[in-house]
Amino acid sequence: MTLLWALLWALIPAGSSLLCNDCSSDSWDSCQITSCPVYSRACATFHQVQNIYGNATSLFQRFCTNSKTCYESFSINNGYESFRQASECCSSDLCNTGTPAVNLSTNGLVCCAGSVPNCQTTVQCVGDEEYCFTTQSE
Repeated sequence: MTLLWALLWALIPAGSSLLCNDCSSDSWDSCQITSCPVYSRACATFHQVQNIYGNATSLFQRFCTNSKTCYESFSINNGYESFRQASECCSSDLCNTGTPAVNLSTNGLVCCAGSVPNCQTTVQCVGDEEYCFTTQSE
């Protein structure tokens, strides 16, 4: 394996584009090495967790990106489904090997899970969920 990496590095000319791991799946097993386009100055790793009525699924992504899309982490939870994303970026060859942690720790905020004015269910907020929102049906 070390000989393979040495040969790979010997074939890459100086000043060439950034190399990143590239994959998108429910595991890291399918990653490949990709040469990034010139406008991509970073390697990204995204971890997304979606939970619909208690059925949680994870999606992992690694790819080339520009630095403007780095560190786009967020969380939204309406009480019945939630979507959370954590990301990390780096700028050296094949550096996107980590797994960003999605924060699932409760933070003390409790929000209404449903439409106003009848808040029949509440939801414990987690991670960086810092605001409540409501919807109103007509």
